[in-house]
Amino acid sequence: MSKKITKYNTKTVANAIILSLYKAGKRNQHPMKIQKLLYIFHAWSLVFFKKSFLKERPKSYPHGPMFETLFAEQKGMGSGEFFKELCYPSGELKPLMPSHDDVDFWDTVNQVVYQHKDFDELQLAALCNREASPWDKSRKMQLLFIPDEYLITHYGKLLEESKTQKAVQ
Repeated sequence: MSKKITKYNTKTVANAIILSLYKAGKRNQHPMKIQKLLYIFHAWSLVFFKKSFLKERPKSYPHGPMFETLFAEQKGMGSGEFFKELCYPSGELKPLMPSHDDVDFWDTVNQVVYQHKDFDELQLAALCNREASPWDKSRKMQLLFIPDEYLITHYGKLLEESKTQKAVQ
């Protein structure tokens, strides 16, 4: 039986990624880097939990995978800014942030950030957009969204290759 997963909107997960980057000493990140880390986070959550923490699925844009609602929100924002929402009853704008009690969520965010924090947005784009990647297959099939099955297969294979390499060492 799989564990129940809380689903978050892309802005909330993006904020968690920005916070994790900030704690790792990485500030003022390009919006494209946040998009790519969000995509990688989505893929690994599918591999580890068979479900995504995200309510939205990545689209297969011509220049790489993209979360449309986040892309629209990022226009005009500075690097590393948090997405905010109006909180009631105070009327204050506060950052959206998942509960720190959601351990599986935060473990996954922190692992993705730890593994990729030193990559810039172009290196992450190259990683996500390489030939035979889920994005590449989706584009060739002319699919609007990148199917979860493509991500599970691709990233699951990367996990198995990583385990095999560690066993050989």
